[in-house]
Amino acid sequence: MKTKTSPVGKPAKQCGYTYVTALVAIALVMIAAATGAELTSSAAWREREQELLFRGQAMQRAIQRYYEAGPPGAKYYPRSLEDLLSDPRYPNRHYLRTLYFDPLGGGAWTLLRAPDGGIAGVASASASAPRKKAHFPPGLEHLAEARSYAEWEFKYVRPSIPVGTLRNSHNANGGGATAITTQ
Repeated sequence: MKTKTSPVGKPAKQCGYTYVTALVAIALVMIAAATGAELTSSAAWREREQELLFRGQAMQRAIQRYYEAGPPGAKYYPRSLEDLLSDPRYPNRHYLRTLYFDPLGGGAWTLLRAPDGGIAGVASASASAPRKKAHFPPGLEHLAEARSYAEWEFKYVRPSIPVGTLRNSHNANGGGATAITTQ
């Protein structure tokens, strides 16, 4: 049997260390790449959650402003999301510059209907479980218990005056009278 020699004529050792080292290096690079991809994916998901919160709140505020802009006694919710772009009741009144799409639900919002048939709010169409579980903006603390993004509802509920509320009024003689108001 003939032994291999190095370029200088001495016998070469055949232990295979270079091959094992290369395999270990490739494995470490693969692990680092997978970890980096996972971190990037998590960061992107957090950004989409933040965008959902921003857009949902913007839609909720626009619906509220639309409702409150109605004349006393004739307030109603928008009939379509396009009404938020251009209020059919008033020329040149806009509540949103553009209609936002649902960043997690594929584009279209789930519309939350008001008792009058209008749109009281929006919710994500995504059935995925939320990663964010705490530290919600004021008024949205209820989202912490949601099991899916579809339960992240951004809804305007008009304030109601309870039936039988007392209201004090004063007559011309300075005397007070109490009236019971009903809704």
